[in-house]
Amino acid sequence: MVRVIFKNILKEFAPGKKEVLDVEHRKNFTVTDLLSTLEMDRGQVGVVIVDGVLVKNRDFELVDGSVVELYPLFAGG
Repeated sequence: MVRVIFKNILKEFAPGKKEVLDVEHRKNFTVTDLLSTLEMDRGQVGVVIVDGVLVKNRDFELVDGSVVELYPLFAGG
């Protein structure tokens, strides 16, 4: 399983509007695959943190037991 934590406004786009969701892990399961499984637009997610580490490459391979935090795009001025 991969645990997904939806931060801030992304909770509104999460399946069932849940803050935390467990997703079945598959072989060669990447961040891109996870977002596709969740039916989330890549543009909605600005920051991905896996097991406490910022991940910039969406082809990063997740392992069984990973904890993924998804943050929306940030804007400021």
